[in-house]
Amino acid sequence: MKLGPIDALLVNYRHKGEVAIRDYMAEYVAQAPRPDFYRAMAYAEAGDSENAIRSLTKAVRQRDFEVLEMLNCPEFDSLHSDRRFQQLVLLVGLRPQKSGSPQL
Repeated sequence: MKLGPIDALLVNYRHKGEVAIRDYMAEYVAQAPRPDFYRAMAYAEAGDSENAIRSLTKAVRQRDFEVLEMLNCPEFDSLHSDRRFQQLVLLVGLRPQKSGSPQL
């Protein structure tokens, strides 16, 4: 019986721990049509703000359309107070968000 991707990840996690999750994310992100935005999301969710900002900056420079949603992505909530994130928000032409209100 062939395992699905989630089952395979769980089996791999039992053997390799967090390394399995990082490997899976790296493979998944590499297959994304615009990997820098999704890489930024993964880094931000993992608490790695430096690499999240670096990848998000690349996505902005490449004019990835997903960056227009960066204020609505809960993965980036931890970056909202970061001056560099705020600069990226302004650079793409979004209005800085007031606490608790969605970007329209």
